[in-house]
Amino acid sequence: MPALSSQSSPQLRPLTLIIPALLLLACSASSAAWPWSPAGQNSPMHSTRETQPVETADLFPTWADWPGGRRVMVPGVYHTRRMRMDARTGRPVEIELTLAEPRLVHSHRTAGDHPPRIALTFDDGPSATHTPQILDVFAEHGARCTLFTLGRLVGSHRQILRRAEQQGNEIAMHSWWHADYTGLSNAQIRADIARCRAALEGVAEQPVRWLRPPYGNADARVRQVINDAGLRVAMWSVDPLDWRNPGSDVVAQHILAHARDGAVVVLHDGGGNRAGTVAAMRKVVPELKKRGFELVTLSELTGLAEPPPVERGMRLTIADQVFDVKADFDDVKVIVDGVEVELAEPPVMIDDQFLAHARPVLDRLGSPVRWDPETLAVAFPGVRGEFVVKLNSLDVRLAGDRLLVKTPSIYYHGTAMLPVWLMANACGATVRWDADTRTVEFTSGPRTDRRPRAEESLMTLHRSDGTRVCWWPRSSLLSRLPGGEDFAAI
Repeated sequence: MPALSSQSSPQLRPLTLIIPALLLLACSASSAAWPWSPAGQNSPMHSTRETQPVETADLFPTWADWPGGRRVMVPGVYHTRRMRMDARTGRPVEIELTLAEPRLVHSHRTAGDHPPRIALTFDDGPSATHTPQILDVFAEHGARCTLFTLGRLVGSHRQILRRAEQQGNEIAMHSWWHADYTGLSNAQIRADIARCRAALEGVAEQPVRWLRPPYGNADARVRQVINDAGLRVAMWSVDPLDWRNPGSDVVAQHILAHARDGAVVVLHDGGGNRAGTVAAMRKVVPELKKRGFELVTLSELTGLAEPPPVERGMRLTIADQVFDVKADFDDVKVIVDGVEVELAEPPVMIDDQFLAHARPVLDRLGSPVRWDPETLAVAFPGVRGEFVVKLNSLDVRLAGDRLLVKTPSIYYHGTAMLPVWLMANACGATVRWDADTRTVEFTSGPRTDRRPRAEESLMTLHRSDGTRVCWWPRSSLLSRLPGGEDFAAI
């Protein structure tokens, strides 16, 4: 594991709350300009004669400071804006903001004191079609790459390259239009480099350190001219020949078979149909992460650039409540009825309570999940009715009645994370924490609940340590609740 400082991000300051809130309020109800919203979330609201409000939820990216003053987008951590709209007028009647601040640790690594690293690099772009898809894959998995751009293409794809840098990727040169440098004079090479450098001005905010000569052709003379221009020659150690379009499986298998600490992989995002390369990245990137590799830029691999801060959870502010979401529980397993559950994201913790990836856990408990991207909510059948759980929120409903909960469910790294106690009790199961084996263990129970609701006394759900996590206030308590809403027991 990398040596990380114990210093996380500073305490939330008023401006860090006020500025994101103002930005979210200033945005229109449609988030079509924001590519980070879940699929389907930006579909237009259909006209309706219903008088019930229509609810939508939008996600907005969060940003962090990189060493040296640069700001980068933090993948997987989002501000949330919920809006209830009048179905007839389309005007908002209620807005709820949830503000997120990434919990960061800055890396102070020395040689050998880090996981195995590999640099995936892409030549001949950018491409309007394939480069954004590759950036999506890397952003989804918290990985970074290096784009070796052709200068002639920079001007028409400036936004793509700006986005690439914002996500922590590196921009480098690959000549103006793929001329073989060994066939050019020294003056022609210098002119080509100067032309590329001019094209990248105002696009690449970070230093451009590398040039990969086309075809990898670089004799001693060419190398010297490139070095004299203040650039380093970038070659590679792994070449899956993706430019021949051998198929995504062939490309992926070659990379995975030759993945080593310090390897540099040459790939292509331009110069032809690169759909096979994109498909290969969808297999390679998560598999390399699963094997423990850090996917870094070429400058990070060679020690020329400091890696960005490492995200270890987030701090959510919902109304006037602040919740610390602690990550770094990669060693924690989740077991349902003796079978380990494969999770897309390791559990996290809020107030000493674990939250786990909802879909695989609930599927194993016999409660299939329905995902609603419009409201950023999950629904599933429980022993006493259907539960609807809104993410980055304290809003949990059973058969339409709202429950009082103390721990929010969250949207984190593209997954719905629910408190394990909520999932267990909703499904009539039990759950326990085994500290020796670092395991959260669910045991299914009968899928019935014979207690008639009308005969219940005041019901409170406690964790095993006695902490109250969910309860049903009787009519004597309803007067204390905002709007006198009816809340139901779990």
